[in-house]
Amino acid sequence: MERAQHNLRFTELARARAYAQAHGLRQKAVCHIVRRGTELLVFDHVPDGGAGVQVVAGGLEAGETPEQAALREAGEETGQDGFQVVGFLGSAVWLNTEHAKRELRHFVHLTAPTTCPTPGSTAPTGICFPSAGSRCIRHGWTGRWTRFCPSWGEGASRPTQLSTYLRPFDF
Repeated sequence: MERAQHNLRFTELARARAYAQAHGLRQKAVCHIVRRGTELLVFDHVPDGGAGVQVVAGGLEAGETPEQAALREAGEETGQDGFQVVGFLGSAVWLNTEHAKRELRHFVHLTAPTTCPTPGSTAPTGICFPSAGSRCIRHGWTGRWTRFCPSWGEGASRPTQLSTYLRPFDF
């Protein structure tokens, strides 16, 4: 078996999945959950913040597509339902020898339901969405909505390449 290549990216899902199977890579759905068109759901590990800012993600179960896994993970990790798949953004190989991870990550764009938590609330699973100035430490996650700049241009319904999807900025 040929060794998997680090930083390899795919725009075609079928090719990505075939590559993962041929190289024994675990497949994972990474969710880019957006609300109001300019807010991305992210969360931080608390209290230490050691893992940095993350998005909802998780492994594909047997027989699942990346889109199905993204919807399941979004529901499990936020305690909400009603997420909608906008589309597949692309896939990327991620190899981490330090943590013995060999993954193919499928990036899926979702829109959040209007009932998704806002600052000051706590999702049933324990992801906390604290109000400004307050702290919430429960299950080790603090969720928040952060602004992002979609870089695929005005009038486009969705991006066509993972590398052009998000361009974060400070506000």
